[in-house]
Amino acid sequence: MDAATRRRIIDVNCGATADLASWALPAMVDRGRGGFVATSSGSALAGTAGVALYSATKAYSVNLVEALGWELRGTGVDALAIVAPAMDTPAFRSWAVDPDDMMSRPVDPRVVVAGGLDALPAGGRWLADPGLEIAAGVERAARVDLMSEATTGMYPDLFGP
Repeated sequence: MDAATRRRIIDVNCGATADLASWALPAMVDRGRGGFVATSSGSALAGTAGVALYSATKAYSVNLVEALGWELRGTGVDALAIVAPAMDTPAFRSWAVDPDDMMSRPVDPRVVVAGGLDALPAGGRWLADPGLEIAAGVERAARVDLMSEATTGMYPDLFGP
């Protein structure tokens, strides 16, 4: 991955999330109500081979939102990190990934958004798919193996069978 691509991933997944929080949260706190939602990924649950930098930046989002949620206690402002599975979006469909090579099919983003809005008052981290709940319950080293095998398996041209 070239330096410009690495920088874009960090800028979007880390910098933009922090900048948006910095911009939006003070006004919400002043009003005494609001909700801040950041979309993360199942790859945030473990260092995930094949998408290592993406995985790290998505873990950043979860940690940032969990910490902000703690800081916002008692303000009337909720903060939630949605840990999403693969979603059936135009961007996902543009990748050279065969859904049959995945552990589970991509989900409709509307289902994830609706569930996230329902989970917002609880705050923290919300696992948007039962498979992610299972993965999160696995011991960390095994989780890294499980998720890395799944992710690299989606790209056989890059990582082999």
